[in-house]
Amino acid sequence: MKLSATLLIATLAFLLSGTVSAQPSWPTSITWVGYTFSNNTAVQDPQDVKTNKSEFDLVFETAAPYTVQVAASSTHVFFRLQVREMTTWTVGTYLLFISDNSGAVLGKVYLTLSGNAGEIHVVNASGSVDQMTGSGSHTSNIGGWARFSSVGGSSTHEYVDFQLPRTVFESVLGVTGQIQIKFYAGTSTGAGNVNNINTDWMTSSTSSVPTAADFGSLSPATVSGIVLGVLPVELTSFSAYLKANLVELRWNTATEKNNFGFEIERGTADGDWMSIGFVAGFGNSNSPKNYHFEDAVDGLSGTVSYRLKQIDRDGTIDYSSIVMVSVDAASGMSITDAYPNPFNPTTTVNFTLTESANVRLSLYDMTGREVKTVLENTLLDAGSHAQTINAEGLASGRYFLLLQTPSARSMYPLLLSK
Repeated sequence: MKLSATLLIATLAFLLSGTVSAQPSWPTSITWVGYTFSNNTAVQDPQDVKTNKSEFDLVFETAAPYTVQVAASSTHVFFRLQVREMTTWTVGTYLLFISDNSGAVLGKVYLTLSGNAGEIHVVNASGSVDQMTGSGSHTSNIGGWARFSSVGGSSTHEYVDFQLPRTVFESVLGVTGQIQIKFYAGTSTGAGNVNNINTDWMTSSTSSVPTAADFGSLSPATVSGIVLGVLPVELTSFSAYLKANLVELRWNTATEKNNFGFEIERGTADGDWMSIGFVAGFGNSNSPKNYHFEDAVDGLSGTVSYRLKQIDRDGTIDYSSIVMVSVDAASGMSITDAYPNPFNPTTTVNFTLTESANVRLSLYDMTGREVKTVLENTLLDAGSHAQTINAEGLASGRYFLLLQTPSARSMYPLLLSK
């Protein structure tokens, strides 16, 4: 089992050079994963009809209905796009935009063909990093980086496969095995036309660059999950709540495969992680499961971080996203928790005041822009308070609450997932 919880993408620590890695070899066996919508329906070109004979268009063969497939190993990521009646290389570009689970574009990967040569690139969202990962002539299948392969049982369809190093894919785009990703495919009959491809998107959009809404119905995946040949979103929630001197952790799974259990880890002051407990998993399950764990926080102060270390029966491990809870009431007030979190579109925030005060409670996005004022200079008595927040109209993504009095302030992270 692999956890598929969204993480906040950190700023890239380095930029890769423009050198091309050594010529690869295709694995003898690749576990291709069919690309689906959120309802598990196979992704197909919405413009595809049986009479469509355009060689460069993405299509599907009913015996192999996925228009787009992906695969991964410990060293490479592989992409497969299905075409009709294309047995020789045709000038043009195959493009996949890649987003995180909230629909924020991380960048793109593409195979572009011109004359007798082809190149494969990874480009970050801003375009400041454009890393060529493979090149070569058409006759040598782009130097071993790209190839034609057969669609089983079909005499009219082919796959265009291309690969790139996983380290480049993850570093340039800010993708790791724990970040959910979505693919959004298109093609162009004009070589290098990677910013104006509007005929083969896997939804009805005709924009040259997809929006968060375009990604909304597409199934997320993680690189680690693709390696296993699965695309489940198994960890559906993970939250922390403060109750007196106990932090209660709650998490849910949708499915489980070979799940030995969860080791609970708490962040330390020096940035390391320590194990504080273990909860056994259900092993294999196709139904939702609920878990909880309590941590005594006597003597702790400030914001405490937690994560789950999920362990498979074969010893494979993966980590969840990080949740945080404030356990410091010395400042005179503190946000203790918000439930549910992730939420859509409402959540209830709980906070405490040690003395009567005028309170301001507001919601900010990750750029620091205030997007909603919940309470404005509201006089509240000392004690515990609960306030419901409605984020209708806001885009999916990470936000933070800011609770302020004239003498103190407290922050709390939220995840809006529509």
